[in-house]
Amino acid sequence: MRRTDKRVVRSSRPIWSSASAGPIAGISFAVAVVVVVAVTLMALAGGTRNASAASGPPQGVRHGKPLAGCGLQGQPTCPIDPGWVSISAESPAAAAHAIAHSPAFAAMQTHYGLTTLDTPVLVHAINRHTNVEYYDDDHWVVSVRDKAGAEGGIFDFVYDRPHQRIRISAFARLTPGDPRSHQAFPYISASTAVARLQPVRGVAAATTRQPELMFFPIDPRWRDPSSPKHSWSGGGDSPMDPMWHIIGVDGHDYFVGIDLQVYDPFALPLAPAQP
Repeated sequence: MRRTDKRVVRSSRPIWSSASAGPIAGISFAVAVVVVVAVTLMALAGGTRNASAASGPPQGVRHGKPLAGCGLQGQPTCPIDPGWVSISAESPAAAAHAIAHSPAFAAMQTHYGLTTLDTPVLVHAINRHTNVEYYDDDHWVVSVRDKAGAEGGIFDFVYDRPHQRIRISAFARLTPGDPRSHQAFPYISASTAVARLQPVRGVAAATTRQPELMFFPIDPRWRDPSSPKHSWSGGGDSPMDPMWHIIGVDGHDYFVGIDLQVYDPFALPLAPAQP
């Protein structure tokens, strides 16, 4: 697929690196969640390895009362454990196995009483070179259930495809009152996103290409909720808050946001690409 910045630019190179993977419209991810990355993971697990700077914090966490002291907007980047976990194949089953055997899962499982992973979903990075691993690599994202059977959190793992490995990027704790605690990720299904395309744009989705979840590095100007000019509610600025990318039968690219609006590529508030 062909990805763009401020105007539609077609290219033979996909916007994201490779192949694909219940609606809560208009709700930005991370209402009443806790973001916990490596430093907390190591503390819970008793880890002793040196931590390095995070490849990119989950800046999509914008609302609610944060209970972590790093990784959110206006806070310092969370240091993370740079350890990698091997993944045997690019499949949900292989991702689930790797995540379930990771130190991050073990730590959160013990601390929050988590039990069972839902099906991991591959979220693609938009093809926009940033020199930051977090934004340049795809991610595996999965919700996880607690002992009561409700979704108690969400894991986000960076996926290093060339080396067949993953590592923890973020964990979001869902409170019992959050509506997402009763739904598996992603919260807007592919069928819901596809169903929005025809009535909004008058075009059907192509059957030759499956919808894919995507995220992108957002232009920092669009993070100011008080700005009268820069206001973005479509999501996509975090792997845990992705948009659906759909190819129409007209060959054009469309993006369905968490607000269930349909966007053209040039409407996405992308951060400038790096050389």
